[in-house]
Amino acid sequence: MTYLVEITLIAILAGMAGTGFGGFLTSLLKKPRDVAISVLLAFSAGVMLIVVFNELIPEALEFGGLLIAVLGIGLGIGFMKAADTYLPEASPTPANAEGNDKDTVSPWWRNRYLRTALLLGLGITMHNLPEGLAIGAGYMASESLGLTLALIIGLHNIPEGLAMAAPMNAAHVKSSRIVFWSALAGAPMG
Repeated sequence: MTYLVEITLIAILAGMAGTGFGGFLTSLLKKPRDVAISVLLAFSAGVMLIVVFNELIPEALEFGGLLIAVLGIGLGIGFMKAADTYLPEASPTPANAEGNDKDTVSPWWRNRYLRTALLLGLGITMHNLPEGLAIGAGYMASESLGLTLALIIGLHNIPEGLAMAAPMNAAHVKSSRIVFWSALAGAPMG
């Protein structure tokens, strides 16, 4: 096996195992309550925010300067705004707009949760692409650095999988599908 294929497989494994494990952990909640969903999403957001403000933005400023960093942030915001704009909205009807019954999910709430999961999944998928580049660059510097980055990024992907999987779980998506879609969001890391 060539070195490049080996690095690619390690990156794919780190991405898919991390996000997939987050999805698996979330799927263990059989009937998630709004509080559990809120805690999972808030925890995931906290982890991601600390990475963004302590690592990603300072490194973007260091390597590309202010203009490039602002341009990159703007492109990311624009991409997610376009996705949010063009994904169909869940529209309530009088019969199912009341809210989320804890045992059954109305079609309106199910669609809202699935839309949230899709938006988070798109963001995570796009976010995993540069993480894969970081692993590859780490391997180019040294094998131990590349492997260390793969392990750290794999662990960092667990909260990302939690964030994507929590709304799917609330929409009563089957556990196997939650794990599959969460893991798939980590694939671009390869």
